[in-house]
Amino acid sequence: MHNLPEIIIKALESKGISELRPPQQSALDKGLMDGKNLVISSPTGSGKTLAAEIAMINHFEKKEKTLYIVPLKSLASEKYKSFKEDYGKCGVGIGLSIGDLDSPDYRIKDCDVVICTAEKADSLIRHDSAFLKSVSCVIIDEIHLIDDYSRGPGLEVLITIMRKLIPKAQFIALSATISNDSELSNWLSAELVKSDYRAVKLYEGVYLNGLLEFNDNKNIEIPCSSFPEKDLALDTFNNKKQLIFFLSSRRNAQSLANRLSVFSDKCLSNKEKGELDILADKVLHSLEQATEQCKSLAECIRKGVAFHHAGLAQKQKDFVEKGFRDRIIKSICATPTLAAGVNLPAFRVIVRDLKRFSALQGSYYIPVLEVKQMFGRAGRPGMEEWGEAITLAKSDSEKQEIFDEYIYGEAENVYSKLSSEPHLRTHVLSLISGNFCKKISELKDFFKETFFAMQYKDLNEINGIIGKIADELIVWGFIEKKGELMACTSIGRRVCELCLDPLVAYNIINSIIRSRSVAPSSFNILQSLCYSGGINLLGIKNNEVMEILSIAENNYLLINEPDSFDFEYDNFLKSVKTAMMFESWINEKSEQTMIDEFKVYPGDLRNLLSSLDWLVYSMQEIGKIMDEKRIMGFLRVMRSRIKYGIKEELFSLVSMKGIGRVRARKLFSNGIRSEKDVLSMEYIKLSELIGPGIAKKIRESKKTF
Repeated sequence: MHNLPEIIIKALESKGISELRPPQQSALDKGLMDGKNLVISSPTGSGKTLAAEIAMINHFEKKEKTLYIVPLKSLASEKYKSFKEDYGKCGVGIGLSIGDLDSPDYRIKDCDVVICTAEKADSLIRHDSAFLKSVSCVIIDEIHLIDDYSRGPGLEVLITIMRKLIPKAQFIALSATISNDSELSNWLSAELVKSDYRAVKLYEGVYLNGLLEFNDNKNIEIPCSSFPEKDLALDTFNNKKQLIFFLSSRRNAQSLANRLSVFSDKCLSNKEKGELDILADKVLHSLEQATEQCKSLAECIRKGVAFHHAGLAQKQKDFVEKGFRDRIIKSICATPTLAAGVNLPAFRVIVRDLKRFSALQGSYYIPVLEVKQMFGRAGRPGMEEWGEAITLAKSDSEKQEIFDEYIYGEAENVYSKLSSEPHLRTHVLSLISGNFCKKISELKDFFKETFFAMQYKDLNEINGIIGKIADELIVWGFIEKKGELMACTSIGRRVCELCLDPLVAYNIINSIIRSRSVAPSSFNILQSLCYSGGINLLGIKNNEVMEILSIAENNYLLINEPDSFDFEYDNFLKSVKTAMMFESWINEKSEQTMIDEFKVYPGDLRNLLSSLDWLVYSMQEIGKIMDEKRIMGFLRVMRSRIKYGIKEELFSLVSMKGIGRVRARKLFSNGIRSEKDVLSMEYIKLSELIGPGIAKKIRESKKTF
């Protein structure tokens, strides 16, 4: 390790690491320290991240900067915390940029390493961030997600732009093991570092009728019952280990956690039970009003198990993850999103559901790559000698199929998903706005450099879509064309900076124009934004249609209602229902009511509200360019109501730290209207209304106690 940067050597020594792992050494041999582009393709837990860190510190010592791109905000935050701990004390300036997409983020200008999501990196380019001008190393984590329909196209265009923007930079791509990683390395003009090494040996196998049969001829007999999940859980608990179950749906995850909790507490010590009670109380009170889901999760946690899925509030997910890392939660029942999120290894991982259902495909087997990603969570480096990744079979023939397909089978190829028209619209406008392309011919030349072009060779389909998109952008007023030259208009440039799909922006503009003759209201603004195409819509049932139509008919809308035979009519109905849900929120309906009436859980609600807030902000910014003062004022109020979930009368109260929508309403109902009223109240009365802890904090913060 003598050729490594001193900072890296010290970081490794502090972790008790005295030698490099094979993928890391191979990366060094193939030019990691010499600025060579690399694609490192190896399993979870093989040490890919450290190879990227070596490159990052190598550039730091040359007084150069690194951009580290990850797919999720949670991963970005995790990497930031880890890098700050390992390298911040050595003088490396570590920055995190995952927030406002409408900003060049001046805070990161002097950082040495910036960690961000692909969406934020794209935003930094659109806002001409000063940091990017000094980047000499770009690290792309989980590049195999180029195959993902939602994230892939943006990631692919981002990489293509960055290679043109900073052509001399070193590009390092980290990937799970895939079959066509050589294609990715050819696209990036990179050396391929391929390895099947793992720091902790992984046994992959199938459980059937009391027998755990693994590859490597390892078999384990387990006391058998009619409840195989219980068999495996008890065996794990009795061996003082932890396990993660991966299931196909939230309902399955919650159901299994509840079933496991019936017996799991018998495996806990009194000390663990006390710690779990404290954790369960935190989970129960993590929202202002506990929902039935909060209560169910808290009860499971008291017994040492938990469920984990996107319907939980982020704070609750954090508590579950911390409890598992602290080893007091013995088992997590999760949806597959956990495998793509934070690093949370366990001794044993059980992928119970190998099938998934969708309206388009029906019931289908999930990809090998996805299963391998979940398997990769098994085994803790530095804590265990091996990990076990298990699936369940119902018969000998099914067991053999699983071995053939998932245990010994190869992960699928990844394919570009760039031909998606909404993504192409967004990026065509961005390329014109950033002066990367000024002609149709230059746009076509740009897309020749993409992974899509390399894989499919024939660009006729994309070229046809590009021409159609350019025509639409002219009609919508986002670009102007003089001869062959194209340039963005002021409103087109703003739409680009806001990272909006131009079609969504066009729909928003039409709603603003209609608001000149139809007075804006909370409902018609919400419905128009839901119908714009910029937000995920709630599903509808047949028995809801009449109520939805009645609501639509009793409101003056900012959009023209489509004909009932139009293919857009279904989305229209969904947009009305989604607007009804949002209006319930800003009219202070409880989160349990949101679950009961709309089947929207706290985690989903936060995600939907975040998307809605961005659309309202975007509408406000577009309205500013259009000089539409009436609707701009209305939208300012709307954003605050969306943020807090309140009626206007509570604005003054919720501005106080610790006073949320529930406490604010309680104060208001008792005649307390403002911060001044709160500070002049008797302390005992205030404590009765909002709780002694919050009351004390408010008084201390204002120095009036």
